[in-house]
Amino acid sequence: MIKTSIKYKIALWAGVCLVFMAILLVGFSVVFLRSEAEEAARVQGLAAAQTQAALVKDYFDSELAAMRSAAKTISIMSRNRAENADIRVVA
Repeated sequence: MIKTSIKYKIALWAGVCLVFMAILLVGFSVVFLRSEAEEAARVQGLAAAQTQAALVKDYFDSELAAMRSAAKTISIMSRNRAENADIRVVA
């Protein structure tokens, strides 16, 4: 059996603890950075979706305003035609 000195045993266990702590630190860093990256991607995706939603809303709002204007014009024209028809019958 080989005798090992106390100094050697202390150095060995210190090295084992150091390696263990390094692995633990790297593991926690990977988990933390992954969650941060996922959160950043979620925020960026949400911002892009909101931008696209605003563009679509603006497009449909302008089209809706045009259709409302056309509907009012048609309504006024049909009302005027009906009033003119009533006037012709009475006169």
